[in-house]
Amino acid sequence: MLLFGFSLMVLVPVIGLAVDVSLMQMARTKLTAAADAAALAGARALSRGANNSAQEQAATDTAISYFRKNFPNGYLSTGTIADPTVTVVNTGPLRTVTVTSTVLFPSTFLRWFGPAASNTPINAVAIATRRDVNVVLVLDHSGSLSSSSSCEPMKAAATAFLGHFALGRDNVGLVTFATGSAVDVPLNSSFTSGATDIGSVIAGISCNDSTNSSSGLWRAYKELAALGQPGALNAILFFTDGMPTSFTAWNHITNPGCSANGWTAGVMGSTGVGNPVQTATQSESVLPSTGCSWSGGMNPADVTEVANRDAWGNAIDTTYASVTVTGSTLPPDSTNMQNASINATISAAQRIRSGVETVTWTSPTASVSSGQSVPRVTIFSIGLGNSGAPPDANLLMTVSNDPRGPSPDSGTALGLYIYAPDVTALGPAFQRVASEMLRLAR
Repeated sequence: MLLFGFSLMVLVPVIGLAVDVSLMQMARTKLTAAADAAALAGARALSRGANNSAQEQAATDTAISYFRKNFPNGYLSTGTIADPTVTVVNTGPLRTVTVTSTVLFPSTFLRWFGPAASNTPINAVAIATRRDVNVVLVLDHSGSLSSSSSCEPMKAAATAFLGHFALGRDNVGLVTFATGSAVDVPLNSSFTSGATDIGSVIAGISCNDSTNSSSGLWRAYKELAALGQPGALNAILFFTDGMPTSFTAWNHITNPGCSANGWTAGVMGSTGVGNPVQTATQSESVLPSTGCSWSGGMNPADVTEVANRDAWGNAIDTTYASVTVTGSTLPPDSTNMQNASINATISAAQRIRSGVETVTWTSPTASVSSGQSVPRVTIFSIGLGNSGAPPDANLLMTVSNDPRGPSPDSGTALGLYIYAPDVTALGPAFQRVASEMLRLAR
């Protein structure tokens, strides 16, 4: 009997210790998970608020809310616990959210060892970072969007996209493209107010003309390169509902009666020759010309050849789409120009992801460079599939360097292609891109 009593005196504390340690480990795991969730949610909430102070308060409130949902009062008899401590620290383009919490675990058996063991503190610290985001919206506003009644839904989805980014910290810009392209709103951190209110500019977009994808992409890259913030997440959201049909070419004008005689930058496409433009490095504004058919169909008497790089330096004679090449130029027939438009888009995307801007070539001799570049730009693309000639999935996966694409390049930033079959899918598509950008910014 004495032996049995002695055994109980030894076994009960040992068993009790095992039970308490197991329960304590469960509480610690739960507390750690709650702190992790709180830190991540707080970092995402830094997008909310009109200024840094409001964003930090949003991060704090959100972190506490998430912590409470994941570690409620009374869990494993821990009783009422204090709110975690949330701190936000700014370091250049990075903001760090730290969540710290302590709870007292009320042991059942360990108290046999004295009052000091009856409430054991359990601590958890979680840290999440959020890089600032620089993103350029590149929006197709070609005529097919009007034909399919998609212009207004596209504008609504693009405007809602703006609400995911932090005013005063993130930079958002807008580039639109159809036959040509334009920087409608330069990258800026006050993108919802005043002269830089992107939503107001989007509201005024009209959808018409063809699809100069390469020009839109390259303008977006030049915005990011000029801003020059390699520590931030630099990204492009490219939206289109069709295949590229035009590009900004170097055209050789040999008609002596044409005032644009010689090598001239101008929009060229599958439907013929567009207007000559001012320069490759400024705006694609129309140059006045007389004695030639820039505004009409293709006229071999005016344009006899096209350089093998467009006015932005993008290669138009790559192997993605087949073209006929004579030396370093292409004959300007319809099929050649359609495929050249596709190749220029692929080339632009590859150069953007590689952070390469300067390109020199001959016929004509030209160099496209501003001395600015930024590495590892991530490209996201959304393809709307309800037009008569929707974009090819492989093309857009190649543009974005989507891992699902035919030949992803692991040496450059991997992006994402999202297919939207109709206008009802546009809102979720734009929202998914925003979520993915904020995930990468962590």
